[in-house]
Amino acid sequence: MNGYQRAGNRLRVIEEINGWVSPRLGIRFELNPDELLVYYPNGEQFKTTVELAQELEQTQQELIQKEQVLEQTYQQLEQKEQELLLERQRAERLAAYLRNQGINPDEIGG
Repeated sequence: MNGYQRAGNRLRVIEEINGWVSPRLGIRFELNPDELLVYYPNGEQFKTTVELAQELEQTQQELIQKEQVLEQTYQQLEQKEQELLLERQRAERLAAYLRNQGINPDEIGG
């Protein structure tokens, strides 16, 4: 298998791609019987399109799960907000009743 390297406006044939390192990008190419492997300058192998698709699917599933948790949390917060509103209304009615009875609810110890 041959590779090509740009040289100005032309392409130069890379005679031996196995072990070749791009001088511009620093990436290394390795050829085995089944496939061409490409490595970053730090030695980490480029992921295949199948691996990238699997990672994308996993990330999407994780995001869906997090979205569901957030939705549940939001619903719980809305429920608590409603409970607090009802409790506040109850306290206001009680304070109004006490005032009607001549008692200042702000002066009652608690």
